[in-house]
Amino acid sequence: MISPHVIDQTISTLPPDHVTFKRKENAVSVALSIDYSTWLLSSEKSKLASMYENIKLSLLKVPQKYVGDAGREALLNIVENVYAKLQSRLTH
Repeated sequence: MISPHVIDQTISTLPPDHVTFKRKENAVSVALSIDYSTWLLSSEKSKLASMYENIKLSLLKVPQKYVGDAGREALLNIVENVYAKLQSRLTH
Protein backbone atom coordinates (compact mmCIF):
# COMPACT_ATOMS: atom_id res chain seq x y z
CA MET A 1 0.00 0.00 0.00
CA ILE A 2 1.35 3.41 -0.95
CA SER A 3 0.12 6.31 1.13
CA PRO A 4 1.38 9.78 0.24
CA HIS A 5 0.87 12.16 3.18
CA VAL A 6 -0.15 15.75 2.48
CA ILE A 7 -0.96 17.09 5.94
CA ASP A 8 -1.36 20.62 7.28
CA GLN A 9 0.81 20.48 10.40
CA THR A 10 -1.20 23.27 12.03
CA ILE A 11 -4.13 20.84 12.17
CA SER A 12 -2.42 17.49 12.76
CA THR A 13 1.03 16.13 13.41
CA LEU A 14 2.81 14.69 10.44
CA PRO A 15 3.34 10.96 10.78
CA PRO A 16 6.88 9.80 10.09
CA ASP A 17 7.78 8.41 6.69
CA HIS A 18 7.88 4.63 6.87
CA VAL A 19 8.19 1.32 5.08
CA THR A 20 6.48 -1.45 7.04
CA PHE A 21 5.69 -5.09 6.36
CA LYS A 22 2.16 -5.88 7.53
CA ARG A 23 2.25 -9.55 8.34
CA LYS A 24 -1.53 -9.96 8.76
CA GLU A 25 -2.23 -8.54 5.31
CA ASN A 26 0.94 -9.97 3.77
CA ALA A 27 1.57 -6.49 2.38
CA VAL A 28 4.11 -3.71 2.48
CA SER A 29 2.99 -0.23 3.49
CA VAL A 30 4.99 2.80 2.36
CA ALA A 31 4.12 6.30 3.53
CA LEU A 32 6.11 9.32 2.36
CA SER A 33 5.23 12.95 3.01
CA ILE A 34 4.68 15.71 0.51
CA ASP A 35 5.29 19.21 1.87
CA TYR A 36 1.88 20.76 2.58
CA SER A 37 2.80 24.40 1.89
CA THR A 38 4.37 23.46 -1.43
CA TRP A 39 1.32 21.34 -2.30
CA LEU A 40 -1.06 24.14 -1.39
CA LEU A 41 0.66 26.63 -3.69
CA SER A 42 1.19 24.20 -6.57
CA SER A 43 -0.66 24.05 -9.87
CA GLU A 44 -2.59 20.91 -10.77
CA LYS A 45 0.28 19.90 -13.05
CA SER A 46 2.82 20.31 -10.23
CA LYS A 47 0.60 18.39 -7.80
CA LEU A 48 0.38 15.54 -10.29
CA ALA A 49 4.17 15.56 -10.70
CA SER A 50 4.66 15.54 -6.91
CA MET A 51 2.30 12.61 -6.51
CA TYR A 52 4.00 10.75 -9.36
CA GLU A 53 7.45 11.25 -7.81
CA ASN A 54 6.15 10.21 -4.39
CA ILE A 55 4.61 7.00 -5.72
CA LYS A 56 7.70 6.19 -7.78
CA LEU A 57 9.99 6.73 -4.78
CA SER A 58 7.66 4.66 -2.61
CA LEU A 59 7.90 1.73 -5.03
CA LEU A 60 11.69 2.02 -5.04
CA LYS A 61 11.72 1.86 -1.22
CA VAL A 62 9.96 -1.53 -1.06
CA PRO A 63 12.64 -4.08 -0.12
CA GLN A 64 13.80 -6.54 -2.79
CA LYS A 65 12.55 -9.51 -0.76
CA TYR A 66 8.94 -8.28 -1.20
CA VAL A 67 9.05 -7.30 -4.85
CA GLY A 68 11.58 -8.52 -7.38
CA ASP A 69 13.13 -6.51 -10.17
CA ALA A 70 10.59 -7.65 -12.77
CA GLY A 71 7.63 -6.85 -10.50
CA ARG A 72 9.05 -3.47 -9.53
CA GLU A 73 9.73 -2.62 -13.18
CA ALA A 74 6.17 -3.62 -14.14
CA LEU A 75 4.72 -1.42 -11.37
CA LEU A 76 6.94 1.52 -12.33
CA ASN A 77 5.82 1.17 -15.96
CA ILE A 78 2.16 1.21 -14.90
CA VAL A 79 2.74 4.35 -12.82
CA GLU A 80 4.60 5.98 -15.71
CA ASN A 81 1.78 5.18 -18.16
CA VAL A 82 -0.92 6.50 -15.83
CA TYR A 83 1.11 9.65 -15.19
CA ALA A 84 1.47 10.27 -18.93
CA LYS A 85 -2.30 9.82 -19.47
CA LEU A 86 -3.17 12.15 -16.61
CA GLN A 87 -0.67 14.75 -17.86
CA SER A 88 -2.29 14.75 -21.28
CA ARG A 89 -5.73 15.26 -19.69
CA LEU A 90 -4.47 18.31 -17.81
CA THR A 91 -3.28 19.96 -21.02
CA HIS A 92 -6.59 19.48 -22.89
